[in-house]
Amino acid sequence: MEELYQFANKLTPISRETFSEVSPYLKQYKCKANTILCNVGDEAKYVYFIISGIIRTSVTTDKGKIFTRELYRDNQFCGPMSDIILDKPSSYIYETLTDCEIIRSNHKEVRKLYNSNPELMKFEIKILEDVYVKMEKTIINLGTKDAKERYLNLLERFKDLESLIPQYQIASYLGVTPIQLSRIRKGLKDM
Repeated sequence: MEELYQFANKLTPISRETFSEVSPYLKQYKCKANTILCNVGDEAKYVYFIISGIIRTSVTTDKGKIFTRELYRDNQFCGPMSDIILDKPSSYIYETLTDCEIIRSNHKEVRKLYNSNPELMKFEIKILEDVYVKMEKTIINLGTKDAKERYLNLLERFKDLESLIPQYQIASYLGVTPIQLSRIRKGLKDM
């Protein structure tokens, strides 16, 4: 839990007393690769802080095609935040792509503490600001950059990504086929 406390204090000051108040709603655990943390239609109540590993958010079309919406790694939060805010079931699948160590927060319960604890509310705002900025960058990248540029940006964020997850999952995130990704990678090697 210390990892989360230290990370929280990088965003905004959190006292030990406040962290102790939240601790009953936190659970730290390890899970294997390919573990579904939250599925489409599940009750949206948990948020995950990643100590180590990679988690993806994805959705499956009616035709069975899987689209990776986002990739998350160490020192990031993920979870159905908008669904928690809207009090509706999860719209996405949250799945570990590698073995992960995470802290699961029962966020629905933590939110009930906001009225009595301004530190927690400020921390939530900082998390939401961070999520928003990252999401905005992702949207801009998808709309303004070609697949090669998106791939290079992804490798900047995840330096060792290719050794951690399969190529088809990287391709899904980039919105290209694995064959297109192979061509991009080959073109970069030939430069």
